[in-house]
Parts: sequence; C-alpha cells; structure tokens
Amino acid sequence: MRGFDIKEVQGDGSCLFRAISYLIYGGEDFHEVVRKNCMDHMAKNRDHFEPFITEDFETYIARKRCHNVHGNHVEIQAISEIYMRPVEIYEYSDQPINIFHPHHNPINEPLRLSYHGSTHYNAVVDPFHPTFGVGLGLPGLVAGAADHALITDALRQSETLHIEESMLKDKMSMSDWQKTEEEIKQQVSRESFLEYIRSLEANSSKAKNGARSSKSACDQPGSSKSCIGGKIKSPKRVQSPVLDCNEPSTSQSSQPPPRPGLYEELLAAQALAMPEDIGFDDDALLAEALLLSSQETSGVMKSPNATASTAANSPKPSKNSASGNGCEDPPCSSK
Repeated sequence: MRGFDIKEVQGDGSCLFRAISYLIYGGEDFHEVVRKNCMDHMAKNRDHFEPFITEDFETYIARKRCHNVHGNHVEIQAISEIYMRPVEIYEYSDQPINIFHPHHNPINEPLRLSYHGSTHYNAVVDPFHPTFGVGLGLPGLVAGAADHALITDALRQSETLHIEESMLKDKMSMSDWQKTEEEIKQQVSRESFLEYIRSLEANSSKAKNGARSSKSACDQPGSSKSCIGGKIKSPKRVQSPVLDCNEPSTSQSSQPPPRPGLYEELLAAQALAMPEDIGFDDDALLAEALLLSSQETSGVMKSPNATASTAANSPKPSKNSASGNGCEDPPCSSK
C-alpha cells in the first residue's frame, strides 16, 4: 500500500548485515564491513550494551564477529546508532512492528527491514526516494542525486537515439518514385550547369579567335595593305597625267619623256597584280566597302554646303600643267 519494494537477500546467517549493506552501500557485498563496524561499536560502548546480554560480553562479541552468525535486536540498535538512522521492522503489515532510534533525533530516512518466518531479514526500499549512501558521513551528499543524474543522461541519450532512428526510418521508407524524382532533379541541375559552362567557353573561344584573325591579317607578310588604327587601307593608284594633244608642240614636247622611277614601277606592278595575287576575304572587303560608303554618304548628307564649297574652291586642271610632263606616246603632229 505504501509503494515499498522488498529486496530479498541471501539467507546464510548474515541476512541482517546483508540487508543493511544493501540499504547503505547499494549492494550485499559489504555485509562483513557492516558486521565489523557493529561489533566494534558495541565493544567500545560496553556499559551501554552489556545489560542487554545474558552471557559473557567478551564471548558474545567474539561469537558475533564470526561469519554466518545471526544478528538480533542488540545489533540492530548498534547499527541505528552507527549510521544515525532509525530502523523500522515490518512483518506481514504496512506498518512497522518495531522501531529502533539512535541517541540523537534523526534527520535521515529510516532503514527498513522485513522479518520473515522469525529467522530471516530482507531489505525494504522506497523506489521513489532512494537513500543509498546516507549515514556514511560523506560531506555534501545528496541522496538520489547520482540516480537523478543517471536518469537525466539516460533520457537525453534515449531522445537522441530516437531522433536518429526516426530520421533513418524516414530515409528508408522513401518510395522508389520519390528517389527517382530526386535523381532526375539532380541530373537536370547538373546538365544545366554544364551547358551554361559550355556556352561561356564557346563565347570566350569565339572572341579569342576573332581577335587572333584580325591580328594575323594586319601582320601578314607580303600584304600591300597597311593596318592603321585597326582598319585596312588599300594603296592609292597612280594616275598617269593627261596630255592635251590639241596643244601646239613646244620645244619641251620634242624632248624624250622622262622614264618613270623604280617606286612608280613597283606601285604600278602591285596595282596590276592585286586582284589575282592578294587573297583577301571577299566578305571582309565588301563589308569594309559598305561601311566606308555609308560613312561618306552620311557625311555628305550632314554637310552638303561644305561639300559644295569644297568642290567650288578646288583648282581646275590647267592645260599648261601637262606641258612639263613627259608622255609615253610621241607628241602630236601639227597636221
């Protein structure tokens, strides 16, 4: 009715000391220590315990020190005084039939024993209020603190283990179509990223190739065109002077015409060989011609007055300008 539990101990004659050992130390293994402490206390307090013994006191103490010798009420009183805890004896009832008190008013929980068949003692414990270690004189001892700490640690570990197991079960319970969907999403993400990287590489390679081709066109040996400011300009053609055949011949016309120099011959040869020998890109030349034509057209449209004034101010070719120049053809006769 009171919620106590009976802890049975071995019945070898030391059942009393085994039960006290369990209540004090938490196990039966220290029953010999309990017996020795009890006999030493009675021997030191002979005047107090000798009136309760009917036989010789020395003989009694020597006999009780032996193993497998039963203890009785005198030893229970000595144990109560040693550990400063009252001792309650229960026998087939939830109320104690006998209580042994120490000399001083106790403040500790009592030691509870159950008596069976008038020959055997067992330990009675309160599972909700453990008292192991109480009465040993340990400073700062809080009964049950270690048990509470162990319980707290066990609960925390149990919660952690439960969470991990739940997460593992969730992963394992994922159906096949969910796994497939996740794999497809990951694959699509990877392919999209790779395609983006390929596009960046292609754009960069195109830009590098365009810059390299323009540079190689400017640096090409044997080209008659020169690159100035990134633009290709064709060489100017040399126009032969125009002679007026109707003019009367002068003393200078009778002279043989001067032969052209080496520079003029080279320019003429290049001008004649340009369409066949020079392999420029037709598309590039066409694009450049269109660009120059559009620029000239826009310039003319923007400044028509300037163009007209320029044409008006340009000097007209005179007839006498060709008199000093030589001509490959023979001078015209005065016929």
